Amino acid sequence: MLGAAAAVGLSTASLALPGPRAFASGEGGATPATRTKALAPPLLGPGAPAQQAWFDAVYAGVMAENWSPPAGARVYALIAIASYQAVWPGMRSQYRTLGRQLNGIGAFPDLGRRDTVDWSASANKAMAVVAEALFAGASAASQARNAATYQAQLDARIAAGISSDVLARSEAFGKAVGDVVVAYQATDGFTAIRAMPAYVPPVGPDKWQSTPPNFRVAVEPYWGMLRPLALASSDACPPLPMPIPFSEDPTSAFFAQAKFVYDRSQILNDNERHIATFWTDNPLLTGTPAGHWMQIINQLVDLMGLSLDQAVATYAAAAIVLSDAFLATWQAKYVINLVRPVTYVRRLIDPAWNTFINTPQFPEYASGHSVTSNAVANVLTPMLGRTLYFVDRSTVPRGIPERWFTSIRAAANEAMQSRVFGGIHYPMGIEMGAEQGDRVSAMVTERVRIQK
Repeated sequence: MLGAAAAVGLSTASLALPGPRAFASGEGGATPATRTKALAPPLLGPGAPAQQAWFDAVYAGVMAENWSPPAGARVYALIAIASYQAVWPGMRSQYRTLGRQLNGIGAFPDLGRRDTVDWSASANKAMAVVAEALFAGASAASQARNAATYQAQLDARIAAGISSDVLARSEAFGKAVGDVVVAYQATDGFTAIRAMPAYVPPVGPDKWQSTPPNFRVAVEPYWGMLRPLALASSDACPPLPMPIPFSEDPTSAFFAQAKFVYDRSQILNDNERHIATFWTDNPLLTGTPAGHWMQIINQLVDLMGLSLDQAVATYAAAAIVLSDAFLATWQAKYVINLVRPVTYVRRLIDPAWNTFINTPQFPEYASGHSVTSNAVANVLTPMLGRTLYFVDRSTVPRGIPERWFTSIRAAANEAMQSRVFGGIHYPMGIEMGAEQGDRVSAMVTERVRIQK
């Protein structure tokens, strides 16, 4: 039943062990068949400096504005879509347009085959147009950061010797693409959910309650109402029903799940604490989990020497599946509304206990890190390779040391495991989240084809 979820090494059978099995090989369980495949040979020049600069700027903006994990994922996806389409005419021989593939969108602007365009300048303008719309209500600092990013990339193209007429043509095309994405995001339901009434959680011993130490309101309870980018609907890939029914009986399997999390918290070693902190990715502290993955891709562009076409395809594939994975898990979280371990443990095991990392203010089942990390690994692994040694330094600016990985899959599995080390998910929430991520990635890659 668990499929790739077993890769995490947290099945109920492992509850008798002192802790989750270490994931040494970095290759996990079976990856479901998907339509993604190895990146096509490079068509355009090496590197994607505009994209790297913009994803750095947007990451900083998402963090500064305290946007939620699903809201952050939406922003990265829309920026990535604009970047991809602004470059697509130059790589059409190997890649498909996203026009008429994403839900609710028609054709994107195109160019004559003989038009001379600087694709970096085109993408820079498209991303700037979309960022301006997405950050319209944001702080002056975030808007200024975006404006500076756009100008720095434009200045770089001027310094590279791109003529004024080519720049003008490139920017006009980029703006046309950006305008389509701006119109598209305006109809996805985001504005409507911002006008919804205050959320009142259901009540019951098995139901989610606001958690210590912050005790804040529920995060994005209406997110499941948004239009997906690629999924047939927000509830098209729900998690499997909980394999263990809720119970407060100390002899029950559910109690054992909570006790496992509690006991594990008492024996964390330095490496496990590092893992839990490294993958925390809470709002205000970071640019959210989706942003962490985009930061990883930023680093891989340089490490792997990706060309511009390869880079924009990678950003788009990852960001689209991350956005829909967050939508799917958020929709299910607020249907199931399962109590978090910290609430259960305090009520039945240890009233003074708290988690190693702050428990996020939304329901437990299933683990969002597991759904999204497994989904993005399923998409990126065929594109970038099953064996890919890399170091992730994205946490270094906030004082958290780098970590080395043997593959994208190894990083995803560690992200999943981190949630038990942090004390915020039951093992079954992680396993079932990984399984849900399998189905989300399979549906997204079936419905949206990037490479020909």
